[in-house]
Amino acid sequence: MMRKFWLVLAVGVSLALGAFGADVPKAGDTAPDFDLKTLDGAKEVKLADLKGKVVYLDFWATWCGPCKHALPHTQKLSERDETKGDKPNLVILGLAGYRDPTDQITKFMADNKYTFTCLSDSGRAALKAYGVEVIPTFVVIGRDGKVAWSGVGSGDDTLNAIEPAIDAALKQPAP
Repeated sequence: MMRKFWLVLAVGVSLALGAFGADVPKAGDTAPDFDLKTLDGAKEVKLADLKGKVVYLDFWATWCGPCKHALPHTQKLSERDETKGDKPNLVILGLAGYRDPTDQITKFMADNKYTFTCLSDSGRAALKAYGVEVIPTFVVIGRDGKVAWSGVGSGDDTLNAIEPAIDAALKQPAP
């Protein structure tokens, strides 16, 4: 019964996102570049500028139950030692804005004490480039700018696979 519930929910979220048709990049594929602003509009983040670092992407929305379940995990990742300092080896990015106004996302993050960087993808450019059909979707990008791992959903199998994927990507030499 629970499996059916999650399947129905996933299809509903997929239809709401309207992203059917694109392919999610697979391990080894070059990660699609994006150029998005932080929620406050103060900083522009371009994926190409992060080459040499491991980048973790979490596509999410405030109205998505499975996303809400997974966000504490994203927050925990953002507190790792590799994310600290002037030149971090690991960059954690949330991508949101799918039917959520920026002020609502900002309030949601503040209310939940989430401190990871969140980018506004209200135009759905990154969502489409990454072929995201279901949220949450997670992508680990290696230092070489290629997808190291991707996963969908907030089940234990997915959430438990994220840190090993990040750890493996961090062990790879910078280009």
